[in-house]
This record gives sequence, C-alpha cells and structure tokens, in this order.
Amino acid sequence: MASSALQPLAGLVRFVPRSSPSKILIGQPADKDIDVGAALRKGQEVAVNVWSGLSVLSPGSSTGTTETIDRVLSPLAQNEIGTIRCVGLNYRKHAAECGLDPPAIPVIFMKPATTIVDPWPARGTIPKLSQVDESGDYEAELAVVIGKTAKNVSEAEALDYVLGYTAANDVSSRTQQLNQSQWSFSKSFDGACPLGPTLVLKSLITDPTKLHMRGLKNGEVYQESGTDDLIFSVPKIISWLSQSTTLPPGTVIVTGTPAGVGMGRTPKDALRHGDEFAVEILPHIGTLTNIFEDEKSGFMTNYCLPGMMPWYLPGSISFEQAAPLMCARATVWHAIHRVMAIDNHGVGLKLASGVPSRPRMDLILKFDDPETIQRISDFTDGIGLKAAIGCTSDDAAND
Repeated sequence: MASSALQPLAGLVRFVPRSSPSKILIGQPADKDIDVGAALRKGQEVAVNVWSGLSVLSPGSSTGTTETIDRVLSPLAQNEIGTIRCVGLNYRKHAAECGLDPPAIPVIFMKPATTIVDPWPARGTIPKLSQVDESGDYEAELAVVIGKTAKNVSEAEALDYVLGYTAANDVSSRTQQLNQSQWSFSKSFDGACPLGPTLVLKSLITDPTKLHMRGLKNGEVYQESGTDDLIFSVPKIISWLSQSTTLPPGTVIVTGTPAGVGMGRTPKDALRHGDEFAVEILPHIGTLTNIFEDEKSGFMTNYCLPGMMPWYLPGSISFEQAAPLMCARATVWHAIHRVMAIDNHGVGLKLASGVPSRPRMDLILKFDDPETIQRISDFTDGIGLKAAIGCTSDDAAND
C-alpha cells in the first residue's frame, strides 16, 4: 500500500485489491487517462487511489493510499441497482437495419439487477434457451447511472441527476425476444448485462452525444457509431422515465445499441461459447470485455401458448424481411427447410409432424383478420415468397 497524490475525482472503479482478496474498495485510477478494462485484459497492472467510501454512490474522500487491482467489479453491486431501465431501437441506423421506422416515443423494457456481470475476467453466460438455436446476441451500449433521486424531471434539468456513465452489453436471446411483444424475458437471464468497469463522472463528460462507441467480437469491429446517432437523447430518456416515477440513486439506464447486432448481419452471427465481446466507449469511459460461455446446468422448458409459437428464422429470410412480420403481431415457427407458419388466431399449427421433408410452400398463414391477411400477403409477394392463406399444416402436406 503506497501513498497517493490527491486528484480531482473524475472516474471511479470498484475492485478487489491484490493486497487483500477479501476486501472490496472504491477508488480512482492513478493514471486518469488509462483504459482500465483494456489494460487489465492485456495483463497490465492498474493502480488505484483508494477512497474511503464503500460505494460509488457515496465515495467519501481520498485516503491518500494506492492499491493494485486484483479483480475489477461492476461499478455498482446488484443490491444498489434495483431495476435496470433499457431503451430499445434508439439508434437511427439500428432501426434502419431492423427495417423499422424510428419510434415516436422511447421503447422501454426492464432488466433485473441479477443480470449484472462484472468485467473480465468474469464470464458472460449464454443461457440454454439461446444455445438451442444459436440466438444469443450482443448489444454495445452507453449506460447512465443516476446519482440522486429523480422524479418528474424536465429535459433541461435531467443531467443534474446523473452521477456518471459507463459501458454495458445488453445481451439478448433473439428467439425469445421475437416470440412476444414484451422483451424483458429475453433480456433478463442471469448474466445478461455486463457493466463497467469505470464509472466516469458527469464532470468529465458534459455532453454524452459526443462519444464514440464500438462493439468488437473476437477483436473484429461489429458495431461502430457516435452517440450523436441516438434518437432520444440522455436528457430526453431521463425525463421520459421519471414521469410519475421515482428513479432512485443507483438506477442504471441502458440507452440503446447502434447498428451491427448479430441478428442484423448477413449472414447472421450469434454469441457462442468462447466468444469474446468488448464494448469500447471513448473518450474517458474505456473498454468492457467479457468472454462468454454456455450455461452448463439448469432447467429449460419449451412449451408455448396457442398463437405464441417459437420463432426460428429460416436461412432464406433476413432480419429486415422478418421485421414487418413482427410488426404485424405474427409469431413464427420454422419447421423444415424454408417453411414458416404464422398463426394469429390461437389454433396453433403442428408443423413438426405435418410438413413434408420437401415442402411446396414457403409460407403457411392462418388468420381471422382480413386486414392482417392482406398486409402479410402484400409483404410476402414483395419478397418473392409463396403463401397459402388460411391453410393448415396438414393441408399444405396434402397439397
């Protein structure tokens, strides 16, 4: 333990010191310009000027001592966060890659605090439901941490309630996401929100629209964007979320991901066992890295309610082509080869046993609503798919 020089507080890390593996400390990196996550991933030592507090929400004062990081943690413990607020489709180019218009209001979903994962060497988890059809996906995101209680906050004053900013990865299970209109289940598995490592205080980032973010899978850049591509700004998001709602200190707001997600790529690319994904946000925030591994134990059920059948995208159907089907409130089951079946009125189609090995139809539709039938028909005609309207799987098999 060495003496440290006093620096104005600009960024904080929460960590286990090498000198005492049973302790958790708070402090500011001794080198204010260091990318903590990148340095640790390279095996470099990172010195931290220790502060007296037990939380980044109340860091206390400098102790005048320095410790070396043994293991870096997320900036906030799970019990400090409560519910993580998330914004979907909040980058213009990401909405475009999904084939969707920019939303008129923020698209909000929640993740529980149990999704939080520390930065490397902590491992991200690919849940069993994502392993079945390789539907695990990454989302590089800027995270905002609220520093004081906010409720009914205007956009003009919203940044006054921000403590700081860090990096996040909104890990998603796409099949489960596209099964339903509510996204929380598909993004709430344990380990689905790596966070950190450095919480950069708002005094250093006065304008969160002037950051540059990259998502790198196994060292290759998959996502890259300035935060000026945000549809809804950080002040707008905070103001929107605080309407008649208390945002306590420690609230984490994950602000959306730019274009380049695995589901939007051609060919599609999933998170798999052994993959490394890094979220880099510059300047100041640095790099969040995790290596992902398959969930090895646990329970999985794969039953469905009528009209809510699992979604598997055939290889011939792109994410952009599938998006209008989502908007039509349709659910899809990919059975054999290129067959998709859509059932919007609750009967349920048994394609696994009813479709021939070499189907003659690309798309089997069954709807009660004539307007929906017409909308889907227009869409399928436009992308060159054959469609059988009002046809069951047995009908298709006998056609």
